[in-house]
Amino acid sequence: MKQALGVYATSHKNVKLGFKIHLIAFLLLTPAAWIVWLLTDSTYPWPLWSTPAWAVGVLFHYLGVFVFKKPGIKKSLLIWILLFTGIGSSFANKLENVNEQVISSFKKDFSTAQDISWEKTQEISKATFKMDEQVMFAYYAEDGKLLAVTRNMVSGQLPISLLSDLKNNYSGYWISDLFEMVTNDGTSYYVTLEDSIQKIVLKSQGYNGWETFRKDAK
Repeated sequence: MKQALGVYATSHKNVKLGFKIHLIAFLLLTPAAWIVWLLTDSTYPWPLWSTPAWAVGVLFHYLGVFVFKKPGIKKSLLIWILLFTGIGSSFANKLENVNEQVISSFKKDFSTAQDISWEKTQEISKATFKMDEQVMFAYYAEDGKLLAVTRNMVSGQLPISLLSDLKNNYSGYWISDLFEMVTNDGTSYYVTLEDSIQKIVLKSQGYNGWETFRKDAK
C-alpha cells in the first residue's frame, strides 16, 4: 500500500510518469470493460461510450505532456479543445481542483462577473460566468495567467465584412459552431461550416478575412 501511494505521489511530480500510468490504466482497463460487457449483458455495447471518451482524455494528456510544453503553446491546445469538443463542453467540473492563484486572477480580471462556475483539465482551468447578461468563458493556465476569453455568437454578431464573406463564398454550407476568442494577440473568430461532404473550420484574425484553419471529410 505504501509503495502504491509513493508511485501515485511521484506521478504528480513527474508528468511523464503520470501519463505512462494513465496510458497503462487505459490499456488494461478498457479490455476488462469489454470482457465484463461480454460476460454480463452483451445486448447493449456500453463500452462504446466509455472507450472513445477515455481515449480522447489520453490523447489530450499526451499533448499536454509531450507536445504543448513551450510557453504560448497552451493557447494552441485551448483552440484545439474548443474546436474538438465545443466551446460549452464540460471539463472535469471540480472546483476543488482549481488553485487559489487562478481564482484570485479571475476575481481581478472580472470583478463584476456573476453566476460563476469552474471546471478543469490537467493544464487549463475554465470559468463560465455572466457579465452584462452575456455568458462568457475564461481560460487560465495553472500559474493564473489568462489565456483567452471566449463567447458563443450568432452570425449576425459578426463584423459586416466577415458575414458578407460567408454569405458570398460559403452559401452552400450551414454554421454548426461560431465563437469569438480574445487573447493578448487580439480578437479572433472561428466558424465551423458543414455540408453533406465536409466540415470546414475558418479563422479570422480581427477583420482581416477568413482563412481555412482545418478541413475534414465526413
